[in-house]
Amino acid sequence: MKWDGYRQKNINVTRLYLPRKLAEHFRIIHQMEKALREVVRKHPQGKFEGIYLEAPMQATRKNVLDPNSIGIYVGGGYCNPRYPLRTAENFSNTKWLDDKLQSYKDDTDYYNVSIDFIIGLLEKCLHDLNEGAELWNIKTLTTALEKLKTIARNGKYYDDAYIRVRRNRNLEQPREETQGFLTGGEAKLVPNDKLALFIYRINENNGKIAAWWPLIRFPDGNYILAFSF
Repeated sequence: MKWDGYRQKNINVTRLYLPRKLAEHFRIIHQMEKALREVVRKHPQGKFEGIYLEAPMQATRKNVLDPNSIGIYVGGGYCNPRYPLRTAENFSNTKWLDDKLQSYKDDTDYYNVSIDFIIGLLEKCLHDLNEGAELWNIKTLTTALEKLKTIARNGKYYDDAYIRVRRNRNLEQPREETQGFLTGGEAKLVPNDKLALFIYRINENNGKIAAWWPLIRFPDGNYILAFSF
């Protein structure tokens, strides 16, 4: 049975069974398409920029790659790991982040930092491999953030960023990679004219260590950063 196409009148009786990894891949593609349509809607005259990110790793057997498997980060869009790694393997990284973020207080909405500082933090934020990842790839994200520093908006480059730090959180459920964990209008407390990192510390519980969970919000703008999965 062909399952794609216009099937709205049959949607209540339609069922699709496939492996979780493949289902997640289709969901990511759907979300990226929606984000792309939103950019087009905001800029109907076609005044937006598509930037392709060179892959940070080159495959030795390029014939096994699907050239149509393209991911995108959209201006104003979000990206986060589905869940942070909360095993002993990540203990030293949690301690490093504790020390690095000690001066960033919970009672301040946000701080100004450099994009390079953000990249350094993200390298210590290991994600749970059991939850998988498609959009959240540190090497690809680093390439994207480095590219941001070369994009000018109104004569100004995206060479700095905002950071919002919060601790003592009890977040137990994995999130979709574009869903995030912000609640109660927290996103609006940080301006969207620059890159923003929301990084929250999850409490130790149920045998799981404390960990930092990052969420990236790309600066609002008429651009798309595309890459190959």
